[in-house]
Amino acid sequence: MKLCECGCGRPSPIAKRNHSSWGWIKGQPMRFLRGHGNMGGKPIKDGPQYIIDPATECWIWQLYKDKKGYGILKRKGKNHKAHRFFYERKKGKIPDDLQIDHICRNTSCINPDHLEIVNNAENCRRGSNAKLKESDVAKIRKWLSDGIKQVAIANEFNVSPCCINDILKERTWI
Repeated sequence: MKLCECGCGRPSPIAKRNHSSWGWIKGQPMRFLRGHGNMGGKPIKDGPQYIIDPATECWIWQLYKDKKGYGILKRKGKNHKAHRFFYERKKGKIPDDLQIDHICRNTSCINPDHLEIVNNAENCRRGSNAKLKESDVAKIRKWLSDGIKQVAIANEFNVSPCCINDILKERTWI
């Protein structure tokens, strides 16, 4: 059972048909109950903004979430990412050139202790779409020092030769 992402706490209905622009997949729970998808982060009366998961200590956002699962709250008529709001409230302003990384890997978590300021490159390395891990980069550097061609290494790790060259020149994975 999946709950409506607006935070009302009611179970989401099962999609009866596919609708790609609304994110419906036939047979899968929908994100929102009818009419709840445009609530824009408005607080729900008597409902908590977040609940604490005792196992992970994540503060799980209960109100409106975007398609990637990030909590959205409305302040002064504008939508804001909830995790950024709670981070700044506890730890201070986030520099413009840096981002927030969820150490717990839960995008719905707003616990400031689970959030860390990082640069874009580090955030990408830690992300779920990252192709390379630190152990891969160590192996790539070893192979480069052994004289193995960049194209062969790129093929082995299913990345572009430019990616391998960036590692060699220390433009990435510094």
